[in-house]
Amino acid sequence: NDVNRWKINPYWFIKHPFSDGLYVICDGIREGTSNVIPLSLKLNRITALEVTKETFSPINTQALLERIKKAWGVWGSQDDNYKSVILEFDAKHYQRLSESLWHPTQKIEVLKTGVIRFSVMVSEPNEMITWIRGWGSGVKVIAPDSLRQQIVQELYQQIQLYASAIPELQISHSDPNTLVWAKYSPDTGA
Repeated sequence: NDVNRWKINPYWFIKHPFSDGLYVICDGIREGTSNVIPLSLKLNRITALEVTKETFSPINTQALLERIKKAWGVWGSQDDNYKSVILEFDAKHYQRLSESLWHPTQKIEVLKTGVIRFSVMVSEPNEMITWIRGWGSGVKVIAPDSLRQQIVQELYQQIQLYASAIPELQISHSDPNTLVWAKYSPDTGA
């Protein structure tokens, strides 16, 4: 693993709401750069710590609370924009979805088809991947496309892990559309 050195201004320690991880919410400058960026650093990944005599101004409490409110868990983003995440769940998940406050911006609606539409505005949608995958085949990512493509790619890789044991899971690479579908994002062209 790569080791990075950061100079940080620590503001708050927070437990991740969906795991047992403890994080420090801070601003940091990566060694060799000059840009200050918001960070969430998992404490058990910090291998060394050096306290300096440098001082910094504490962040405005309201600004810190806004920053945390944008996160799905603890991950922040360098840009200040929320990203819309829209998921559709099987009807069987309605009670479980509606009995918890998963995020302050969540909206839950029942569509005419019986599907449950769940939407949130978060700073970093990729932080939701583990939570989304935990619902199994009972959820589908509608937006953003980049999150949907990430889920598809991970599922494709997982199928490949099991393909040798279950022949019907083997995916033929002779069809070029299979590879394009799994790798191509029409939004970004990547």
